Amino acid sequence: MDPSSTRIMNGIASSTNRRPTISGGERVVLQVLARKTTFGMTFREIASLVQLEDRDVYGILSSLHRKRFTAKHTFMKRHGIAVVLHFSTPSGRERLMSSLELEYKNLVHTMGAVKDMA
Repeated sequence: MDPSSTRIMNGIASSTNRRPTISGGERVVLQVLARKTTFGMTFREIASLVQLEDRDVYGILSSLHRKRFTAKHTFMKRHGIAVVLHFSTPSGRERLMSSLELEYKNLVHTMGAVKDMA
C-alpha cells in the first residue's frame, strides 16, 4: 500500500476512535464494501449528493479508489472499511437519509451527536 493510502487508513482509524475537533454537529460512519456503501451508492455519488444537500460536510475518507490491491487492501475491501462524514448540523444527516430514501436504521453504524465543545 502506498504512503497516501496508509495515511488515509490511519485517518479513518483515528477519526472513529476520538472526538472530532469541530465545535458541534454530527459524525456518521458508513460501512463500505467493495467500493459501494451498504445501500449501493458509490463514494462519488455520496460526495456529490452530500455537497448538494449540506455545504458544510467536513470530509469523506476512503481508500478504495486505488486500482492496485495489496493483500491488506484486499482484506479491507472484502471485510469493509468506514467512510466518515462530518456534518456541521444534525439536519445534514437527516437530509442525507431522506435524499437516499433510507431509514436511519439502515446505516451499519451511526455515531451519536457530537457534543458542543464550546
